Amino acid sequence: MTPRAIVEIAAGVCLSSACGPCAALTSIAPIVLFATGAALVWCASRAQSRSSYPLVALGIVCGLLLPSSPPPVAGGVVTHGTGIAMPGDLFDVLDRLDDDPLQVVDRRVSVSGEWAPASVQRPATVSRRIMSCCAADAIAVGFDVELARARRIRAGDWVRVEGVVRERMGDGERRFVLEQSQVRSLEDTVSNPD
Repeated sequence: MTPRAIVEIAAGVCLSSACGPCAALTSIAPIVLFATGAALVWCASRAQSRSSYPLVALGIVCGLLLPSSPPPVAGGVVTHGTGIAMPGDLFDVLDRLDDDPLQVVDRRVSVSGEWAPASVQRPATVSRRIMSCCAADAIAVGFDVELARARRIRAGDWVRVEGVVRERMGDGERRFVLEQSQVRSLEDTVSNPD
């Protein structure tokens, strides 16, 4: 098969798939695919004097044979982290925020995680680390914390924070803050169980 014949067939496939199948198989806009097909037809017709229409028609037929709906997904689509979150815990609250923020925002919650005190550049946070593959891709997820009264807790201590969930915009992104919060170190509780 000559390069010209390939261009002619590709032109027909582009033209016909722009009318339906392209949405199921690619993210290219149909108008772009149609324009590409038209440009390929024009290029093929300028290359030689013989008619290119029979091979373009073959390409159109081939394009019409493409599926017009996306292939089925193998298995279920996972939209939340796997694993079990303890009720009332940080991951449970984050899952509820993902499902329906209106049921969590402006409500008092209690979460546990690793403490990071406030600095000049950022607020205090309570978070937990998650990873999908290995420690190199681990990230911290959690909440910014505004304390009702100042407390000195070491960075990295395991804490329980109770506060009211509020939504804010910061640095162009939506963030959730625990306001009017009370924090206690869980490491103190473990070492002093009374």
